[in-house]
Amino acid sequence: MAEKLPLKPLPAPAVMPIMMGRFLSGPHYMERHFARHGTIVPDWAPGVRAVWLRDPRLIEQVLHSSGVEHNTTGRLLGRVMGSTAMLNQLSGAQHHAVSRLMIPTLRGDALSGNRAAIAVAAQRMANACPVGRPFRLLPLLDIAVAEANVRACLSVDDPRLLHTWVKAIARLRQTTVRPAVMAYAVGMLPWWPTGHRAWNACLHLVRGEVARRRRTGTIHNDVLGILLASDSELLTDAVLCDQIAFYLLAAQAPALVAAWVIERATRTPHVWQRLVEEASGQDDSAPYTDAVIREALRLRPPVTAIPWLLREPCDIGGYHVPAGTFAVASLWDLHRNPELYPDPEEFRPERFLGNRPPRGAWLPFGTGTHACIGGQLAFLQVTVLVHTLIRRGQLLPATRQDEGIGHRASTEPYPAQGCQVTLRPVRGRHPQGAR
Repeated sequence: MAEKLPLKPLPAPAVMPIMMGRFLSGPHYMERHFARHGTIVPDWAPGVRAVWLRDPRLIEQVLHSSGVEHNTTGRLLGRVMGSTAMLNQLSGAQHHAVSRLMIPTLRGDALSGNRAAIAVAAQRMANACPVGRPFRLLPLLDIAVAEANVRACLSVDDPRLLHTWVKAIARLRQTTVRPAVMAYAVGMLPWWPTGHRAWNACLHLVRGEVARRRRTGTIHNDVLGILLASDSELLTDAVLCDQIAFYLLAAQAPALVAAWVIERATRTPHVWQRLVEEASGQDDSAPYTDAVIREALRLRPPVTAIPWLLREPCDIGGYHVPAGTFAVASLWDLHRNPELYPDPEEFRPERFLGNRPPRGAWLPFGTGTHACIGGQLAFLQVTVLVHTLIRRGQLLPATRQDEGIGHRASTEPYPAQGCQVTLRPVRGRHPQGAR
């Protein structure tokens, strides 16, 4: 039996905190540090010690270590949002119970209601697109997804009330992706009233709707209605309202994914042509669209890093990592690891046609017990949005060069020009509404 090699101490971290450079410069900032250190990069910030990882085997080591805190992201964001929002559950039993209630609202038969809502919103968005001149598509996608989520989650149809909800969601989303949120979450910023005001404004709307339904006895077969019908003692009013508010915030990610699908695909002619053929067909299955979405999520994941707090010392890649360290999976660099994805910067949906990447190599929705449970809904929404736009007319990139990558708090890369495109109507094609 081979003798086990002694653990090595972590190398000294960079003089300047890497995570601060990442906040300011975007996710690309990590690439040179991985090139220098290999698969594990030591880091620090005032009062914080961390290691960055991009190897799926090392990420698995962390996830299976004793003492790892799986809901670290939720606990950190809980300083800004509700402490009982689904991502932020501190009790394993409570998290399991709430997840069990939420999953049926996001999968299976419940997707039909979401499909109808996103189809209506997507068609309105497509009809609102200006013709013959460049425009920013991302803001229209944001509004369409927000409207669809409010309709599916709360059965809100009144245009004025719908506008109020969409405005509150937009304000909350803009607030929670600013660099200050990360500094506040890890304790580097002592207070941050802007985030609390945005969260409380959205929560106020949710509480008002809950009170209205209970006062009038209104019953709807929507997400809120399903949760209100539960007799679980763990689903208190505070927990229920936090779930709805967080659902409306987190469910905005498909707008960003759809923008990147359009931005990447319109600059790759053979990909765009296959999307057009699939969107024009009569078959509801869309395997190539699915592959395009997966490749867009690989290159531009909505969340670029996931932290876990090590409550006990951990062996990671032969290094001794002390308790109290944050182990951070850099999804941006994981998805660009050339050992996992040859020519990683090339947009190649064919990687996902009939193939699947190695275990742990594709994690746009996270991993472990606190991974995002809305993956099916996200794929449905992005598919409907993209296909509806294709049926509206021919989309062309507004510039020849690739659109740059903007970044919010280095956790949400977005098209720097808002996904600028030009819509040209196709002769003989009339908008018919999304399937």
